[in-house]
Amino acid sequence: MIFYDGTYRLQRKKRRKTIISGRYAPAWRVRIIDFTLSLPGVRHIKPTAVVATSLSNECFKTNCAESIGKRICRDFNLKVSNILWFENFEDDPATVYTATFKPRPSPGFDLFYDIKWRFASPNEIKAIGRYIPEIYALS
Repeated sequence: MIFYDGTYRLQRKKRRKTIISGRYAPAWRVRIIDFTLSLPGVRHIKPTAVVATSLSNECFKTNCAESIGKRICRDFNLKVSNILWFENFEDDPATVYTATFKPRPSPGFDLFYDIKWRFASPNEIKAIGRYIPEIYALS
């Protein structure tokens, strides 16, 4: 069941506007799926999926997971180890990728992650395609 479907925008410092040279800052349509709501009796290895789709027609140097992934996880109280993160990139919009997050040791209290991308497997696409039919069009 999709429990969030909305837009997340890359935020800038308060002094800067959210407009970069006449255009809005990068934004993604983010949909969060909780598999446990539709299948409560089943135990899931990764009970939550995040599907991010770029709303910009321009390429930018980063993707949603690297830019605002921590903010999305914080806003919805998601554990990074319990989510499947799906995204497609501007240079290859017909392919769906899955992110793997690995905690990186860092000084201080802030936790950082190394993100590795791989092609989404057919069964992963099938799992989210039930909720987001346009994903099937990409595979």
